[in-house]
Amino acid sequence: MSYENLKNFCHIFERVDFDYISEFGQINRIADILLYHLAVPDGKDSTYIWLLEQYLKNLNSFYSWINGSGIPHIREGYVTCIKELERGINIIRLPEDKRMSISRSYLRKFKKSFLYGLSRLLEGIRLAFDPSLTSATNINKEQLVLYFLDKKEGLGNRFLFNKQGNHAAANKLDSLNRNELIETIRLLLKQSQLRTTRNSWIDLGSRATPVRILLIRHKLFGFGRDIVGFIFKVTEHSEYDKQLNVPLEKVRLSFA
Repeated sequence: MSYENLKNFCHIFERVDFDYISEFGQINRIADILLYHLAVPDGKDSTYIWLLEQYLKNLNSFYSWINGSGIPHIREGYVTCIKELERGINIIRLPEDKRMSISRSYLRKFKKSFLYGLSRLLEGIRLAFDPSLTSATNINKEQLVLYFLDKKEGLGNRFLFNKQGNHAAANKLDSLNRNELIETIRLLLKQSQLRTTRNSWIDLGSRATPVRILLIRHKLFGFGRDIVGFIFKVTEHSEYDKQLNVPLEKVRLSFA
């Protein structure tokens, strides 16, 4: 059930609306209403409508904020969930005899569709951090910094980020602007501008890119992930050139 991993993005987004829609207890409550309470009047209809409306409100808020309509997975997930939430509210408002005629197998489809929508939303959120798509969203600089170091969904799952020394990658992230952060993600993931340069440093970027990255292959230090050693802005070429002169075996490292 991949939708359970929506919660992994809570500390990246740091938004109340996203916390609400990703909280497993909230998801379970909505799923239970769709499966067990639409066709069984029990005197708690106003509570069920309120819960469905609250979830709908927070989902609308998050979708409006992220501006992910250009990402099909986000759009599909959102539309699917909205449809089932609104359907649930409309059914509860029907006369009791019509509600009680709805079969359990029909209700299972509502629940399954709602949870599928959340899973598609999660897939879309992951795609939203693809550097080719991020610029069109409202994901901000602070959220990108958190994504870099996150070890579940972010780049921290694929790289180690050095925090020792001038221009150390982990420490440098906060000083980069949004576009520089997006370009850093692109360079790390695509690695299309990769070269081995002086003292066996792996260099990502060029004079035409807003950042340059010095990468260290994990095999050199026995780690399981490549090390993002240092990040330099395009205006810091002299500092970048100075770091290239330091042999890898003399580099002191510690990790965020």
